[in-house]
Amino acid sequence: GVLKLLEQAARDRAKHGLDRTIVFMEATSYYWQNVANVLESQGVPYRTVAPLAVDRQREIEHLTYAKGDYRDAELI
Repeated sequence: GVLKLLEQAARDRAKHGLDRTIVFMEATSYYWQNVANVLESQGVPYRTVAPLAVDRQREIEHLTYAKGDYRDAELI
């Protein structure tokens, strides 16, 4: 799935004339480590965001504690 995401990112990057892809992700559980391993093997830089930072930003932006993958992705 990560390689498919990187392929789509490469197409979008070329389409919009962007020079690089940087992946941001919330470091929860252990899944982010698997993604990070693939990104490192492909030479793609990434940054992790603390779950507490996303939680607090969600409270500020949406005035709610409701967690959702799409909402959190927008915040990150």
